Amino acid sequence: MDIEQAEKNELKKKQRLVAALFVLAIVLSMVFAYWMGAFGLGPSKNIFVYYDFAGGIERGSTVRLSGIKVGRVTEIKFVKESPVETDSDGNADAPASASASTHLRMKLEISKEALKQITEDSKFYINLAGIIGERYVEVVPGTGAQVNRGFSFRGVDPPRVDQLLSQGYGIFGDLREFWGDNKADLKEIFQTLNELSKNLSKILGGMSPEQKKQISALIANLSVTSADLKILVTNLKEASVYIAQNGGQPSWDRIERILQKADKIGLPDIRRLMLEDGIKVNFSSRRVEGTEQ
Repeated sequence: MDIEQAEKNELKKKQRLVAALFVLAIVLSMVFAYWMGAFGLGPSKNIFVYYDFAGGIERGSTVRLSGIKVGRVTEIKFVKESPVETDSDGNADAPASASASTHLRMKLEISKEALKQITEDSKFYINLAGIIGERYVEVVPGTGAQVNRGFSFRGVDPPRVDQLLSQGYGIFGDLREFWGDNKADLKEIFQTLNELSKNLSKILGGMSPEQKKQISALIANLSVTSADLKILVTNLKEASVYIAQNGGQPSWDRIERILQKADKIGLPDIRRLMLEDGIKVNFSSRRVEGTEQ
């Protein structure tokens, strides 16, 4: 009996030792996982990013900087607007420049080392790893000042693929309806263009080398002429700008008023003016004086 009792006691000790070692291994694994980033990133700080559309981002989604995992999304919260708020440490956790249409606030846990690379003008994009991969937040640093914990950003909202598809369906529907309503006219236009291209090909094929050379010269001349016209238009534009900048605008305004008044003078007014006695006398006196000389 004493031997059996001793064996049982020894077995219980071994079981207790194994259980203690197992618990210790679990604790050490959790500590190791914490420092390696399975449940966190070791020493880290929090920043806030505001979006109108999450684009598939969820709690636990990865945050990457230059393609390297530097954090994770720890919280996604709905907000009414974007007033400047402060956290418990007195740091602003809402951007003053965020629009009133902001609906989501993401809390990002970033490692201390990576936070040194994030600047005040950094951009936060929602990207997709591969075609059907995970969604993650990509940080693109800028050139501004370094941020601290509690700093807030306005994220770049991802494109709404569902809206693009629905708009595309609407456009395709309009095109289909337009084609159905004008099918006969469009078919006739295409046939006419086809016949025109065939006739033009025949004309070019029946030309002599000299005629083709003349056509090439004509095209070259047209190209040169168009270039000259472009230069002329540019010079006229520069001249008008120079005149306007050097006090010529009042002169142009006076010329425009004179032309407007002259445009109102009709043929009856000119005839009445020419038939006045004063005009006749002046004409006759000038002719006599010219004869005497």
